[in-house]
Amino acid sequence: MKNKLKFYRIILLTAASAFLIYTAVYKFTPEINGPMSLEERTISIVLFLSAFGFSFFNNWIKKHINIITYLLSLLAIFQLFYYNYLFNFRLELAISLIIAIAVFNLLFNLNKIKFFTNIILVILVGFSLYFTDEAEVISSFYLTSYIIITSLSFYISYNIKKYQKKIENNLEERKIVLDTIDTQIWYLKTPTIYGMSNQAHSQFLGVEQNKIKNTSVYDILDEEEAKTCKINNQVVFEEKTKIETEEWAKDARGEKRLLSITKTPKLNNDGEIEYVVCSAEDITEKKAQREELELQYQFQKTLAKISSELVNLGLENLDAKINHALKALGEFFEIDRSYIFKISEDKKTMSNKYEWTAPGITPQKPNLQHLKTEKFQWWLDSLKAEEPIIIKNIDQLGEEAESEKKILKAQNVQSLIVLPIFIESELYGFFGFDLIRDKINFNQRKKEQLKIFSDVITTAISKHRDNLKIKKLSYYDSLTGLYNRRFFEIEVERLDTERQLPISIIMADLNGLKIINDSYGHKKGDQLLKKAAELLKSSLREEDILARQGGDEFVMLLPQTNKERCTKIMKRIKSKTGIKEDLGLPISVALGQATKLSAEENIDDTIKKADDQMYKNKLSESKSSKSNIVQGLLNALDAKSSETKEHAGRMTNLAFDFGEKLGLSESEQNRLLLLATLHDVGKINISEEILNKPDELTDKEWEIMKKHTEQGYKIASSSEEFASSVADEIFSHHEEWDGSGYPRSLEKKEIPYLARIISLIDAYDVMTNERPYSRAMTREEALAEIERCAGSQFDPDLAADFIELFRDI
Repeated sequence: MKNKLKFYRIILLTAASAFLIYTAVYKFTPEINGPMSLEERTISIVLFLSAFGFSFFNNWIKKHINIITYLLSLLAIFQLFYYNYLFNFRLELAISLIIAIAVFNLLFNLNKIKFFTNIILVILVGFSLYFTDEAEVISSFYLTSYIIITSLSFYISYNIKKYQKKIENNLEERKIVLDTIDTQIWYLKTPTIYGMSNQAHSQFLGVEQNKIKNTSVYDILDEEEAKTCKINNQVVFEEKTKIETEEWAKDARGEKRLLSITKTPKLNNDGEIEYVVCSAEDITEKKAQREELELQYQFQKTLAKISSELVNLGLENLDAKINHALKALGEFFEIDRSYIFKISEDKKTMSNKYEWTAPGITPQKPNLQHLKTEKFQWWLDSLKAEEPIIIKNIDQLGEEAESEKKILKAQNVQSLIVLPIFIESELYGFFGFDLIRDKINFNQRKKEQLKIFSDVITTAISKHRDNLKIKKLSYYDSLTGLYNRRFFEIEVERLDTERQLPISIIMADLNGLKIINDSYGHKKGDQLLKKAAELLKSSLREEDILARQGGDEFVMLLPQTNKERCTKIMKRIKSKTGIKEDLGLPISVALGQATKLSAEENIDDTIKKADDQMYKNKLSESKSSKSNIVQGLLNALDAKSSETKEHAGRMTNLAFDFGEKLGLSESEQNRLLLLATLHDVGKINISEEILNKPDELTDKEWEIMKKHTEQGYKIASSSEEFASSVADEIFSHHEEWDGSGYPRSLEKKEIPYLARIISLIDAYDVMTNERPYSRAMTREEALAEIERCAGSQFDPDLAADFIELFRDI
């Protein structure tokens, strides 16, 4: 529109100028007779100049400038035709008319109107020539010339218009194509001056297309972008080569976008640049996607590397593998310090166990050992809630985290992320990721990736703990915590070298374990084994190997230990045996030793010698050790119920008198006295509540009480001495003559003789002494009850002798 308006303004101004020039020519050349008066020329000049002037102010004239100019030009032609007619087509006027019509045809594009206008003009010229009176005018020549010139100019104008239309159509098609594609296209006239651009580039810049042309890049782009653009443009213009660049530019919304730009020079025949064609594609999202894919690839690569290393985790290389994993994490996330804290088993302290620091960052591990957990309650409470701690600015920590803030500031930490480590639902420790030189800026994706990495390492730590447990199960005795037989055999093979000579072996066997198991149960026996293990371990050096062989046997391997030193160790062990107050039982250990002095000796022979000596010592110590244990049991029973001890004492005195009355041999008398002492030993496993109950026992409690005979039998049977002497009698001392007793319902002489005797003594003592659940009888009442029960509960002959014993007193 702007160019069109300019074109028609030039026509109006030119026409006015022509009238003005002709006025001057006719005025200053009087010999030439001008056909048009000055007033008429002035009117024509005013008309053209008025249209020219109003085109700057009046929108209607601007819009219809082509029609107005056409009509004014046509009016001027009719005016010229009129003067041609008046002056009989004078040569200069006829030529002027033909030239004016030719120019008119060439200037205006209104082909249909112009065609009919030319028809009218031809008809008018023809009629005018026909009626002319001038004899010199050759009408046919004038008309033919006019028609030829008019037709030719109209034809030329028509073809020009047609060609222009074709060009415009082509350009329009190209413009449609260029303006409908997303690719931005423009061209540059110089390194800083735009040519035209397509709609995509115009929309991106937020500038109208017609305002981009012939505009400097500094007027459209910001200064920094314009400088970058100019530098790249100069490369193309100077080197005359195509370049491809990536440039950041603000779009119409002020958003920074990354453009992939291709700049291609267009050279003329002389090899000089005419212009540079540029195309651009917005690759911001593609770049972000590529970066995302690259980050994801690096994440997967790093994760796979760490996972593969930690899968092959051994018991010996844990520290190296974990430190390497922390390094990979720190480098991937661009963290200054990554570390793992472990909380102690008693939960009282925590220590920095693993740490990696970036170059230039001071390690803190030595300064972060055995920190008291009570000082970091906020920290640990947050972790126990299974939530990550994300601190973007240390200065923003509240008063509740004052201790944490102080220690973090001492390490120059700006911000950090902390993730809890839970193993078997218990807080094991935590991961820490510190930034020293910057503030942390982790999006959700990075947080999730960090959690995945930490889970992999946590799994590795958990697996390592499981492996340690498996190793402990493989090499350690689960009850005592000592090495087991398998580990001992491995160590024997490892240490059986000349450098370790002399090598001593000590074999140990815990005396009386069976008695304890039978009397107290296996739980008490296990306590005895643990106590014995502690005793043995406390007597050895750090480098000595102590293992439980199985059951009640232990073995000690003492490298670089001679016989004399070994003997001292055995004496130290013996000095620690005896009654243990916390256990309430004596510890007795049979020991044997042997020493390998030369490489030629077989270590297995040395072990066998120690075992043989231990066995001999065990045999010699067995009787006294078991007696001590039984005495310990009686003492323990007395602690439960003092009445039981007094009851046994009274029965011993009665047994001695009754044995003499019956004429028992010395051997039988000794057995009877032992039976009087031990007959209730089986009550050791009965609770104090039942033993000391003031009321009658319930049926369930009575059933428990009746088991003391069987339990006493087991205890006595554990010792060869007691087994042959009184075990069966203890088992049977509550049997009754008529078979109504317990536990086996024996009758009459099926009941062992001493058991029949002790049952009389036991019944009499029970009846004549106060019990929690019954009053004491007089001697006469008790003897009358025995006489009454003779032949049912008691052996009648023995009952008669027992009654007679008291009548003789």
